[in-house]
Amino acid sequence: MKQNNLVILSLPFQRLIRSLLSPSLVSFFSRRADIIIVSPFAGISGFNRLHSSLQIQHLRAPSERKLAPVVKWLHRVSTVLRIRGYWFRERKTLRYYWANRHFQARKDGHLKKIPAMLRPGLDLLSWAGGWCGAWRCLEFFYGRKAFQMSGLERIAQQYRRVILVQAASWGFQDAALGWLGRKHRWFSVLFPYSMDQLFCNGHLLNDFHLVCAQGKHEIRWARQFHQIPSARILSLGSFYLRELSLRKKSFHIKLGPISPQYLLYAGIAPQYFPRDLELAAVNYLAEVVLYHLGIGWQLSYRPVCVSSREISILSRSLKYRDRVRLQFPGPSSIGLRKYRDSDVQREVNALIQGLRQVRIMVTSLTTSLSLEAAQMGIPSVAYFPSSPELDIRKTRLLLDERNRPVGLESVPVATSFSDLGNMVLRLARRSRERDRIARATRELWYAAKDNFAQVLDRAIFAPNGS
Repeated sequence: MKQNNLVILSLPFQRLIRSLLSPSLVSFFSRRADIIIVSPFAGISGFNRLHSSLQIQHLRAPSERKLAPVVKWLHRVSTVLRIRGYWFRERKTLRYYWANRHFQARKDGHLKKIPAMLRPGLDLLSWAGGWCGAWRCLEFFYGRKAFQMSGLERIAQQYRRVILVQAASWGFQDAALGWLGRKHRWFSVLFPYSMDQLFCNGHLLNDFHLVCAQGKHEIRWARQFHQIPSARILSLGSFYLRELSLRKKSFHIKLGPISPQYLLYAGIAPQYFPRDLELAAVNYLAEVVLYHLGIGWQLSYRPVCVSSREISILSRSLKYRDRVRLQFPGPSSIGLRKYRDSDVQREVNALIQGLRQVRIMVTSLTTSLSLEAAQMGIPSVAYFPSSPELDIRKTRLLLDERNRPVGLESVPVATSFSDLGNMVLRLARRSRERDRIARATRELWYAAKDNFAQVLDRAIFAPNGS
């Protein structure tokens, strides 16, 4: 037992590998504690080989599928209370989420309205869930049945200090570990993996003793939405962006003028932005904007596709296939439920290489890739077109009063083809404006602390830290 400390890392989906299992964070924990990773991937040889030299233990996560029907139903009601109740309480700020509470997004991007007979009940639960204790009261009755992890509890009892580290505030696994953490009074730490965790994902799943905010917004959201005292908030930035920055430097990549220069269109999952709108924007950029940019510019398109069939349909839909270079994000960027063998470090290297020649990035609505691009000195333009599908879901409510994305106010917004074309052409001519946008984005979401390990060590492993 390393100094009688145990760290439990919750890793419910593959995308978290690049942040929670980043070399700097794993190295930090392994010096002071034994490590257990709780995930649905325990037993998969490719996953277990990650950091195998550190003798990390793996435990399989509890599964919602194995619950009795009544327990499963109670958990789902509790989830509605936790998430929709939070939306109700913060409905003046989270206008987009509250406006879409009666819709479900299908995989093709089109909306399905929740049956009329269910809406009053959902709204009643939302009203009740405005009190953050409502979902926990319900959890009190089914938690012992639903969240059993006797093997983890037996191991944890052998240690003087147990630190539970979570990155997501949604899903059954983190609900189970949050319940166990509160039951046993484990020291709980949140490293948010995306911009959503402290903003729109509901009341927090745990009474976190420490929240490691990625940037200025998360510090404010932790205080404003979750009433977390300043003494329990650390501004450490994103560990993944830290690794990206270190890797970029180790490559000795010169980010000066390189030919050709690329305009990158970064897509998002079709259920949030219809694929036909995305393809129309890519075709417009290939046909019109590339012509005006002139020789020395090319176009890359990075869609979110998870199947070969999707890729085939998408390729046939590109109007100017010879003008578009396709890039696809790896499992460490979008992987959720299923595990796919991949080399995370190689994927990060490939991402850096893929962004090396990019000068401007356009995104469907907003995406976390804007943070990675900004780390590479690349500005983003968010594309918020008007269409019946997006108007129904009131997508413009994701923008603030200055027509900037909430959380990414540094990013300019284009609302039409002409608007998009003019912005891209202006940024192509103005390197200082490109630098200003990228720098402002980094300042919002990245805290470069050379002594982050010492700060984190005092906060987590200090004798009086509890």
